[in-house]
Parts: sequence; C-alpha cells; structure tokens
Amino acid sequence: MASALSPLPPKAVPALVLAASAVVLATVLASQYLGGLQPCVLCLYQRYPYWIAIVLSVLALIAARRGGATRVAGLLMGLAALAFLAGAAVAPWPDSISSSRWRWRASPSAAPSGSSPMPAPETQPAPRPKTTGEGGLPGDLTKRQLIERIIRVDHAGEYGAKRIYEGQLAVLGGSPSAPTLTHMAHQEAQHLAEFERLMVERRVRPTLLQPLWHLAGYALGAATALLGERAAMACTIAVEEVIDQHYRAQTDRLGEDEVPLRDTIDRFRRQEVEHKDMAIAAGGERATGYEVLTQAIKLGSRAAIWLSERL
Repeated sequence: MASALSPLPPKAVPALVLAASAVVLATVLASQYLGGLQPCVLCLYQRYPYWIAIVLSVLALIAARRGGATRVAGLLMGLAALAFLAGAAVAPWPDSISSSRWRWRASPSAAPSGSSPMPAPETQPAPRPKTTGEGGLPGDLTKRQLIERIIRVDHAGEYGAKRIYEGQLAVLGGSPSAPTLTHMAHQEAQHLAEFERLMVERRVRPTLLQPLWHLAGYALGAATALLGERAAMACTIAVEEVIDQHYRAQTDRLGEDEVPLRDTIDRFRRQEVEHKDMAIAAGGERATGYEVLTQAIKLGSRAAIWLSERL
C-alpha cells in the first residue's frame, strides 16, 4: 500500500503528458488529413495547448536528467497544466467561431455573377485618408476596442520578452552570448516602458494573464538556455518571426489618425527583426532540433497573442 502511494519518478509526469498530448494530436490530425474532417477555427486554437505541452514535456524530461533542474521540470509541467486550462477557457467563446467572418469580405470591385461590370468613371476622386477601424462589418471591433487590444497584447508581449531574456541571462550570464542577450534585453525593456506609458495615456488595462507570462517567459528562457546558447538564440528567432508578422498586421490596421502609434510599432518591429538577425548570426539556426523547437515556440507565441488580446 505504501509503495502504491509513493511519489512518481521525476520523469513519469512529463512522459505521461507527452504521450497523452501526442495521442490527441495524432488522432485529430488523422481525422483531418485521412478522414477528411475539416476543423473549425476554434478547433485549431484548441490544438495549441497540446503542442505547447509536448514542447514543455520534452524540456522537462531533459531538465529531469539534471539533478539541479528538477524544480525547473516541475515548473514546466505546471505551465503545461495552465496551457490546458487556457484551452478549456476559450472553448465556449463564440468569438473564436465568429472570427470566420473574416474569411469573407465583399470586394468593392466585384460584380454579381452574370452581370456586366460597371464602367469606370472618367475622373476618380482623390483617395480619402484611411482611418483606423474603417470598413468593418457589424459586430467587428470599434476603433477604441482595436486600440485597446493592440496596446494590451503588445505590452504583454514585451513583458514576456523581458522575462525570457531574464531567464536566459540567469543561465548564460557568464557565456559568450551574454553581451548579445543583454543588448536585446535592454531594447525589450525600452519597448515595455513605452507600452506602459501608452497604457496609462490611453487608459488600457493589462492582460489578466500577466502573472502567467511572468512565469512562462522566465521558464522558456531558462529552459532554452539550459539546452545551450544556440537553443537560446533559436528561441529568439522563433519569437521574433511571430512578432514581425504580428506588428506588420497591426500597422496595416492603423490609419492616418493613429500615425504616432503606428510609427512606434513599426520602429519596434524593425528592432525585433534586428534581434532575429543577431540570433541567426550567433548560430541559432544550428541548434539541435531547431525545426521542432522553433515551430513549437511559434505556436506558443501565437496562442499567447490570441489570449492576451482577449483576456
């Protein structure tokens, strides 16, 4: 009886989580690609926690092999549990499903089937400056809601980046990569300070998930650093690729009435791309398991963006 109640070995929990997540994803992917069942938008988002759990489990198994890293393994498993809770929290949200309306936009130049196109006018009026949030459908975000989401998610992202570098520097502070990591961390701190200022100026609340990103960012930074300097740089490459796309999408949605905010985000985007280039130059693309590691981090980053915009 006592042996039945004894604690599980350190590797047992991450191994079980890894196996269970792999089985779930294998089942849904087989249903999609072999059975022809196409997932909805919500179903795609609900896959993220399983991908995140797989990566965290692999990192936890690696950490469990090192006696001093057992606490890191436990923290990673705690983050996997939070990822599953986040996935369960978004399940009842109709906003996820209604986002499919973005797939349909009536083209201004499209004509009904069977009708002749309207003749072009002889003179075209001067184009009106684009404004933020224009052209939306009923139920879309208002300008105020859009600006709130942009500032809230960008603040969360810069806070998470700050924590990632703090975790990496805690492990690699005396390594040859330390100056590069310190430079990146300094710029992320500047970005964070600007978004903190904008939150006060625009009266935007932070994400409710900030305590989670406080732990998750540091754990991701420390875990990738434990895998080596190249793995830490691979983490930067993955995150910055997602942020580049994310910031580009935001600047496209901001109009001439939000030029200062648009220029700030674009300036930060260029600096994030510089971080990616520095990480590539430091050998990040030569990290062991580069493709698996970076794809998993990208999935986690996109899930974090989606959640931080809404919570």
